[in-house]
Amino acid sequence: MDGGKVGKALWFGVIFGSLSWGLGYLGQPHLLTRYMAIRRPEDVRQGTMIALGWVLIAYWSAALVGVLGVGVLGPDLADKETVMPFMAKALLPGWLAGIFISGAIAAMMSTADSQLVVVTSALVEDLYKRVFKAETTGKRIILISRAATFGAALVALVLAYANEELIFTMVEYAWTGLGSSFGPPLLLALWWKRVTKSGVLAGMLAGTLGTILWKNVDALSAFLDLKIASFGLSFLLTWAVSMASQDKPQRHRGTEEK
Repeated sequence: MDGGKVGKALWFGVIFGSLSWGLGYLGQPHLLTRYMAIRRPEDVRQGTMIALGWVLIAYWSAALVGVLGVGVLGPDLADKETVMPFMAKALLPGWLAGIFISGAIAAMMSTADSQLVVVTSALVEDLYKRVFKAETTGKRIILISRAATFGAALVALVLAYANEELIFTMVEYAWTGLGSSFGPPLLLALWWKRVTKSGVLAGMLAGTLGTILWKNVDALSAFLDLKIASFGLSFLLTWAVSMASQDKPQRHRGTEEK
């Protein structure tokens, strides 16, 4: 489970690096929409228990599939990302294996379509309508939304085919970029009253650039995990710039006259 790592590599590469996946949740647009859909504050506790229960079952099961896959299929599996369907075919009846594999694909599609909806909404509602101040009819908005969805899906498909990295590496890169860019500003905006617009913009920029820098500089990646470093940079810049850009308190006119 530790990948043969010891010392600093074990703590900062495996343990903290694995736990830092949780930081990315704070900035995922398709997950934040779930928070926005909460109708009453009382629903938060119920949602928390459901989410924690699901994560414990799903994530530990995913790790155990990998461990068992080494024993059942051997450590020399050509494509390690296919361990789950091969395990299902090796251990289950054909009809049941098909259901399990379909379930995994359904989970992937659920995330993919959520991302497409968020991208389409950002392009049409935030960019097209608000930035460009475009006044259009309902039918035209629907047409533009469908075109944006198709275009985003096409770009994603091309990137997936053109990239030779493992899916895990690609997901980590995207997960870290979104989590670091939006997570710390959102977290501070919710829990710290002194956050400013300049601080939020600085944090978003720091998270984006920090992710790109840490991803492409081997020395930095070896020093500290990508997810921790970029999240920390974004959090620090959001706090520092917010402190530096605080509005000076204005005195009351009556006090000045006195």
